[in-house]
Amino acid sequence: MLLLGVWFWAALSVGRWGLLWFALHLGLMYATIWLQKPELFAGRHFYNAAVGLVWAMGSGIDQVLALWPAQKKRKGRRDTAVIVMGVISVAVTAVLLYHIVQVRRAERQWLARAQRDQAAEAQMKAMLPTLTPETHVFANRFPITPQFFRAVTEVWYGQTERLPLPSGSFTQLQEVRLATRDFYVFDYENGRLYNLMPELQSNDGTVFIWSSTPRLDVVDEAGAVSDLATGAAQSSFAVVKTNEVQRFAVQVTSTQETDGWLSLMYVLSEVPAGGDLRLAFRSNADGETPYRVRLIRPNAEPVTLAEGVFTPDQEWADVVAPLAAYGGQSVVVRLETAVSPPSAAYWANPRITIDN
Repeated sequence: MLLLGVWFWAALSVGRWGLLWFALHLGLMYATIWLQKPELFAGRHFYNAAVGLVWAMGSGIDQVLALWPAQKKRKGRRDTAVIVMGVISVAVTAVLLYHIVQVRRAERQWLARAQRDQAAEAQMKAMLPTLTPETHVFANRFPITPQFFRAVTEVWYGQTERLPLPSGSFTQLQEVRLATRDFYVFDYENGRLYNLMPELQSNDGTVFIWSSTPRLDVVDEAGAVSDLATGAAQSSFAVVKTNEVQRFAVQVTSTQETDGWLSLMYVLSEVPAGGDLRLAFRSNADGETPYRVRLIRPNAEPVTLAEGVFTPDQEWADVVAPLAAYGGQSVVVRLETAVSPPSAAYWANPRITIDN
């Protein structure tokens, strides 16, 4: 920064304008990066800043040449021109040779990416042949950045109007209050595109329980909270694959032994009228894994909506629990299981479904 300051102070007016152009564009770029982190949409804007740097460098060369003594200019002008042209020729030749070597590699990479994107487009259109004005599309993982998924879909399907919001990345899906049959969530792995939540097309409406951040507790056999599971377990999202079927799930990983069960607590401010709680349970433990789903209301006894034991020979243990009796009420839903480290438990797409 000190050298740039000295350069700016000693430069000619053209050089100062070039350095100012360079600094302003770099400042804009860094401000954009700072405001958009951790998800930067694009970072290819150094070209504009480089224009100012080239101005400043050219002006600096002119400034240095202007200081050359006049008699030496006349005496060695021809030799200097030959040397300068030789240096320029060598530099240009080196750059051209470098690009000749790299161009085929770059072409192969771009071709592979284009073919990958074309394959993803064909798979998506096979799963979703047409779009409607009510279609919302989301991507968990995708060949193209998921933030661009809405725009990519519009181009692939030749849409003349924008798809409705929310659409795009999985982060946008987390903000959805009520999903409909027109919501599609895709996931991509090893060249294959999946409909990550085909269950959304089975019901008129879906409220995602997992969209809110749960509290992770340790509870005893009776369900009483004995401790926060801050150091005993971790919760996260996961995509679980069984028999070529991908399912989105909330993952609970045990990190140390506990004397109780691990309980995910979700607070629902209002249960939709006529809704059903739907999810599925799975564990990667070698033996049997107990699980249960409890509903808690203020000033009322806890209600066990479902309980069972998962065995390794099962794929998933599906749970469907009617919530019609609790419509309009504020409740707490607890997803509880007993697993030991390093095993993990998975709750597939905990949600409340509504059918008109």
